[in-house]
Amino acid sequence: QSTIPDLEFSFHVFSDTPDERMIIINGRRMREGQLVSRGLSLRVITETGVILHSGGRFFHVDVIEKW
Repeated sequence: QSTIPDLEFSFHVFSDTPDERMIIINGRRMREGQLVSRGLSLRVITETGVILHSGGRFFHVDVIEKW
């Protein structure tokens, strides 16, 4: 994870309907499938955080635990 930039999560909305899910990462409102930064994509917004993809690997970040 040394290639992953610092991520600041400031808002998180989970819904059973994927189109209603949203999170703010580093001041940007993001939805599933968008690029967070070069080589880092937001794949899924979960009930407790996000699943990100970078360098061929998926990983979960629990944003609720950080608050």
